[in-house]
Amino acid sequence: MNLPIFLKRLLTAGLLLTALVACASPAPDSDQPLPDTGERRALVLGDISDDPAEVIEGTQPLADYLAAKLADQGITHGEVRVVANAEEMTRLMQAGEVDLYFDSVYPATLIADATGGQIILRRWRFGVEEYFSVIFAKESSQIDSLADIQGQVIAFDAPYSTSGYFLPAIHLLDNGFTLVGRQSPLAADEIGLTFSYD
Repeated sequence: MNLPIFLKRLLTAGLLLTALVACASPAPDSDQPLPDTGERRALVLGDISDDPAEVIEGTQPLADYLAAKLADQGITHGEVRVVANAEEMTRLMQAGEVDLYFDSVYPATLIADATGGQIILRRWRFGVEEYFSVIFAKESSQIDSLADIQGQVIAFDAPYSTSGYFLPAIHLLDNGFTLVGRQSPLAADEIGLTFSYD
């Protein structure tokens, strides 16, 4: 992809998952333990997905590990909260019901801006340090180049996905293509878009 420099930097640094700390949970100013107020509570990790069971299975071990390490701070256990969209995650973070939220750069930045949260770290996704977007078509479609997509419909992953929507859509727009939010009727120079959530 021939992307502008800011998108190349975003792709290099940002397609790793980031963690967003809820604005209701300020970081201590030093390495000293927080005073024990006697309050005991869960450490809640948040995520956005249409498959909560898969996310909980993959994230609960991290929640348990962090909770155990923070036991002297009044944390009794770890929980995972999974919601369907960024609006719901924003609400939970604003209400102080989620302590850490993990996602890719695009949704994490949107939610940080909306909540006053801070992006504090990055992690590998499924053990992979970096990854990138791929546009593919069935061999029988006779689509061999981006120009061949015009007049067709492209299915992106999800509207909150950095690599599955944001970056490939920007790439198409930067190359002069017109994306429209419908599948028909399409002009010969338009590309219809939909979301597969898969």
